[in-house]
Amino acid sequence: MVKGQAAEGAKEWLQWEEVAKENSRLKQEMASLPVLQKENERMKRELESVPALQKEVDTLKATVAELKSSSGTKEKRKGGRKGT
Repeated sequence: MVKGQAAEGAKEWLQWEEVAKENSRLKQEMASLPVLQKENERMKRELESVPALQKEVDTLKATVAELKSSSGTKEKRKGGRKGT
């Protein structure tokens, strides 16, 4: 009977240790929650700016294409004059 009680006590102690470890882990996660929420908000703001940034990129691409086209036309004109 004493051995049975000792085994039961050891089993309960191991379970208690596991619960204590899990409790500690959860406390750490809870402590980091405000930091994670702040990071989440920052990332949301960054994502909200993506459409505006994409529009700006498209505008810049169009401007570069226009400048290349304009520059190419000028080069053709210059080349044509030299040949005559």
